[in-house]
Formats: sequence, structure tokens, C-alpha cells
Amino acid sequence: MKNFSLFIIFLFFLFSVSGCHYGGFNFEDSNLYPENSPLDVTKESDVVKLNSHFLNMQDTKVFKLSTINPQTYPVSQALEKFSNETLKRSIGDIEIQLYYDGVIGNESDCMEGIKLKTLEMSLIGGSEMISRVPEYELLALPFAIKSREHLWSVLNGKVGKTIMKKAEEHGFKIVCFFDEGARNIYHRSRFIETPSDLKGVFIRTLNSNMVNDCFREMGAIPSPTDPNRLYMFLEQGSIDAAENNFPYIYLSKQFEVSKFLTETAHLRTPSALVMNLDVWNSLDDGTKKILEDASNIASKYGIDEFEKEEEKFLRYALDEGAFYKALTDEQRQQFIDKCKPIYNECMKNFGSDLVNSVLNGK
Repeated sequence: MKNFSLFIIFLFFLFSVSGCHYGGFNFEDSNLYPENSPLDVTKESDVVKLNSHFLNMQDTKVFKLSTINPQTYPVSQALEKFSNETLKRSIGDIEIQLYYDGVIGNESDCMEGIKLKTLEMSLIGGSEMISRVPEYELLALPFAIKSREHLWSVLNGKVGKTIMKKAEEHGFKIVCFFDEGARNIYHRSRFIETPSDLKGVFIRTLNSNMVNDCFREMGAIPSPTDPNRLYMFLEQGSIDAAENNFPYIYLSKQFEVSKFLTETAHLRTPSALVMNLDVWNSLDDGTKKILEDASNIASKYGIDEFEKEEEKFLRYALDEGAFYKALTDEQRQQFIDKCKPIYNECMKNFGSDLVNSVLNGK
């Protein structure tokens, strides 16, 4: 009993000094067990469990997770939620180490690392996913997905299941999808309100054949550009316009040199949390369950987070000198009509059943 009392004193000192944090996990704020009962260090049984955990910290499974996004980006906040939920649900036995700003490499590098099993996880955007899993292009049909609810109906239905299955055929496991908001067009000198406004416009787009074909139908000139150099090209005028979500437009500061933001919401392509399929299959069922549950919570958290952040970052851009217009329903229909030949071409590639599932939100 004396040893037990000394251990209680030691724990009290340890938590006081450390601010009750271990590996990004706050013991004060979190519940450690499924029945939502936090550890109580006044109970000897809980102290035994905690003592056992600290003695076995060397057995912690560590997963490196890379993203090219900064820590302030909305999806990065969802990844932090995933990391914290995983640590909490595993009682510290599984740690997700987050690497931001592309410090491990660009998305192509990360997919190669996953393929070679030198990297456990990465958040991968639409362009890179399309290059690895062609069916992912179903999520890049311009003007096809009309709302956030529409997108998640597609992801939770036949199309989402098909994409996850096809990814596995290519050796990848999609753990979950993350909301990336709506992509909108921003131009150096004017709003884009009709398809004819794009005639002759050099525009940087998502790297997708279908997306580029749609912009060509409207007379634009899709121009592949390194995103890290896009600010400079917009400033110089060698690129007239680009398209992305409002948080990206603000955080990249591109609104400073391309001030006219038109809310076209022409794409809602999600990102995917990806692992090597063999690595996933090698995990025990308990670890898989923890990662699945934590990722589902983080994905749902990310939906609300991105919606709030879209509004916030648009407001920031406007406060700092940008201009904004949203398409009317009539204007939007003009763009949709221009895209219909591309929808037909997509049906030839992937089948009318899947394309109609995207269009109808099933």
C-alpha cells in the first residue's frame, strides 16, 4: 500500500509538470474507455492499468501521416482529430505522427512511399488519386455535384464503394474520404459569370482530363502549373485564372494577385486518406477497428469544419481587398449545358450506371 501511495504522488507530480499531456493527448479532457469512464488515479485498479501502459510504451505502434497542406488548413484540423481519436481509443498504444507542408514529399512522392511501404499513411488530393485510380475521376465531373450533401450521398453509395474497391485492385487502401469544399474560379481582372467569359483564358485547373475538356468546351486554355509557382505566374500575367477552394485561395495568398472570386462551385472533389493495402491487411482486427472508428469520426468532423472555414477564409479575403460574386441558377445552368458532352464521354469510360449515380447522388 505504501508503494501504491508513492506511485499516486509520482503521477500527480508527472501530470502537474507535463500539463497532463502525452503525445498530443490530454488526459484531463478525454475519456479513455468505450464506456466513457476516464481514468481515476484514486482507484488502485486504474492506476495498475495506467502503470502497465507506461511500462509498455515501447510497444506503441507509430504511423507516419503526410500531407502537403499547412497545419492551418481545415483538413489538417480533421487529421489532428484523427490522430487524437486514435491515441484515445488505443489508450496510447497507436500514435499517428502528422507531417505538414509536404516535408516528407509531394503527393506523388508520398504515394510511392506508400507503395514501397516506407510511409504508412498520406492524405492524397484529387489529381494524384485520379492518376493512380482512374475511377476517382467520377468525383471530378464539373458541375455534377451540387452540394456537400450530394457529395456525401455519392461517397456513401455505389460510386464511393466502387472507387474504394478499385483502389484496392491497385494496391491501396482508402481509409476514408475528407471534404475539400467547393472549388471556385478566381481571375486576375474580372468575374467569370458565363462560359463565354472563359474564352481565351489561361487557367490552372485540377489535373483531370475531364475537367480540362470541360474548360476547353468553354474556350479556356487549361495550363498545368506547379502550384508552388502559381502565385508568381498569376502576378506576372502568364496565367489569367485558377480554381480552388476558398481556404486554399486565402492561405496561399493568391487572392492578392487574382482578386476576382466567382463562386462557381464547379467541383467538390474530396481527398482520401490512403495506406498500402498489404500493410492494412497485416494489422490485427483491433487496430483496424480503432483506425476505422477514429477516421470516421475525423471525416465527419472535417465536414463541419470545412464548411465553417470556407466562410471564414472567404471573409478574410474580402476584408483584405478581394471581390466576390456567386453564380445565379441560370448562369450555373449555362456551364452545365457546356459540360454535357463530357458527361457522355465519361459514360463511355466508366458506364452510364456510375455516371448517373454521381449525377443523381446515389
